This record gives sequence, C-alpha cells and structure tokens, in this order.
Amino acid sequence: MPQPDEVSAKDRENGFGAYIMMFAGAYFPVPFVEIISSIIYYLYFKKRSRYAAFHAYQSFLAQLPVTILNTALLIYGIRMLIIYIRTEMITTYELKTGLAFLIITVLINIIYIIISLIIALKAKNGIFAYFPIVGRMAYEKMYGPNAIEISLKTVKGRINHPPE
Repeated sequence: MPQPDEVSAKDRENGFGAYIMMFAGAYFPVPFVEIISSIIYYLYFKKRSRYAAFHAYQSFLAQLPVTILNTALLIYGIRMLIIYIRTEMITTYELKTGLAFLIITVLINIIYIIISLIIALKAKNGIFAYFPIVGRMAYEKMYGPNAIEISLKTVKGRINHPPE
C-alpha cells in the first residue's frame, strides 16, 4: 500500500478525479450516467494505476446506492405526476410520502457529496480514506491479501491504514 509521499502527482489527480465523476449526472440528467462514467474510469485505470483504480472502484461502489435512490425518487415523482394528470388529485398520504422520500433523498445526497469531497481531497494528497462498508470492499479488491502483500510504514508522521 503506497504511502502519501510514494503516490505520484498524476496518480493523486486521477484518484481525486474518481470522486468528481459524481458530478457527471448534474450535466446529463439521465439516471446512471455517473455509474457508467465511474465504470469507464475504473476500467481505464485498472491496468495503469492501482491507486487511481482503488479510488475509482470505491467511488463506483458508493455511488451505486445513491444513484438507485435518486432514480427511485425520479420514478416516484413521474408516477405522482401521471396520477395527477389522470385524476387531477393526489391524496395527502401520497403527498406526505413523496415529501418524506424527497427529504431523505436530499439529505443522503448532501451527506454523500460532503463525504466524497473530503475523500477526494485526501486522495489528492495521497492519503487513503474510506467510505463506510464499501471502503473495505474496495480495499480488499485492490490492496487486500489476495491483491498484493501489504507493508505499512510511517512516512513523515502519516500512515495509510487499511479500513477498520
């Protein structure tokens, strides 16, 4: 596992870019655009840089549930619009359910964006940071016992640790 000063500037930039893929969906309001771009990014770096591939894979795994949640909200909104067009009325229950779903989805997206930006900045500095749950999965795939032998050493007071 490379330490912060062992990660090249190019790899740091590429690791940072893996988390910026989440903004791809902002420019193309089509569900799963950011997932497709993350897969392409991962496949590109898989053979070129283990560091960038790790971050691309972790970003992909973290984006997957958020994208599914966002798509479900979009489908629910379209369903409510169709009901309103057909009947010109939406029940209070449907309205409250939709509003709760919207609030939860927005909060999850805000948390996801904040965590992604923090991890992206750490990646830009050559430091490994991990999303809960999916960080362990990405680590195991790219740096786990079956990937390479891991040697942890302290460099300038900082150390890259595997996820806990």
